[in-house]
Amino acid sequence: VIFDEAHHLRNRKTGRFLGAKMLKAKIRWLVSGTPVQNKKDDFYALCSLLKIPSSFYAEPENIPIIKKNFILKRTKREVGIQIPDVTNFNMIIPWASKIEERFSANIHSHLAFSGTQMGEKEPALLFKNYQVIQLLTRAKQSCILPSMVQKSLSQDPVEIRTASKMDAVVETIIDRKNNGNGKLVFSHYKEEIDTLIRRLREGGIERVASLDGRNSMASRSDILNEKYEVLILQIQTGCEGLNLQDNYSEIYFVTPHWNPSVEDQAVGRCHRIGQTRRVSVFRFEMDGFQPQNADHNLAPGISFDNYVSFVQNKKRELVKEIIQQ
Repeated sequence: VIFDEAHHLRNRKTGRFLGAKMLKAKIRWLVSGTPVQNKKDDFYALCSLLKIPSSFYAEPENIPIIKKNFILKRTKREVGIQIPDVTNFNMIIPWASKIEERFSANIHSHLAFSGTQMGEKEPALLFKNYQVIQLLTRAKQSCILPSMVQKSLSQDPVEIRTASKMDAVVETIIDRKNNGNGKLVFSHYKEEIDTLIRRLREGGIERVASLDGRNSMASRSDILNEKYEVLILQIQTGCEGLNLQDNYSEIYFVTPHWNPSVEDQAVGRCHRIGQTRRVSVFRFEMDGFQPQNADHNLAPGISFDNYVSFVQNKKRELVKEIIQQ
């Protein structure tokens, strides 16, 4: 039995995992480009499907033995696939206005990882009653498009006229619009997608389309068969199963994803057999919060984007520890 995209079997509580484990087969192959997604238990779940005893795979000293006897890892280069390299650009975006920065810092001040403290004159109680998941969502949105957060408030504390990251993404794409490279933009929210489409068209890019949960299956197929200057995808619906190497060779991540493997899968939509151009990947990350003047005292702190990038690096280190030979 061959299980393709085997990382989808990493949750041992799902019917998918339980069904796979019940299949009777003398030989099992688990195929995945991203077998470890978030934690060691992802790897342990796959070991369980290979009928390796838990008493063995859970011992750290046995990991090298498992790698030697059960893991066959091959890169594109190792199997002779000739594809131009990937070039990565990490874009750290400064806050365009103090008002936008303070508004986002207000949200972040309620999240322990940020280390951001508000001055006495700031309305820090604005988000006091939010749960952690709500705060994480609002912190993320405030780094992308502050208006998404303001619409959720009963009263707008301030008028924010800047959207630093959105400006940077749009400007980067428009600056590169005539280089002949189709562009994939991976986003998270519908309002974010709609804003990108509107602003890119205002910037002279007419052939723009999007794929998200609002598309029917018929329209989705039509869009994928067309060639656009820019195709915007909701990352959870467009990071796997698509072959887009013929039309696109630039990738933009508006916001870092908690799971770096999701980004790796998204890059794989372009960087695969058949790609003839060098693939460029742009990752956008809002800068942290800087101290303000005496009237708006703000302790230095890290943004949601900074923290997610830190988490990504930790997860990539885990993948190296377990998988790389």
